[in-house]
Amino acid sequence: ASRESEEAAIELGLMFLENGDIQRAFQEFGT
Repeated sequence: ASRESEEAAIELGLMFLENGDIQRAFQEFGT
C-alpha cells in the first residue's frame, strides 16, 4: 500500500477509536 493510503487508514482508525468503535478500528488496521 502507498504511504498516503496507510495514513488515510490510520486516520480512519483513530476516528473509529474516538467514536468508541474499537472493533471497526481493528478491522481498518487489519489486525
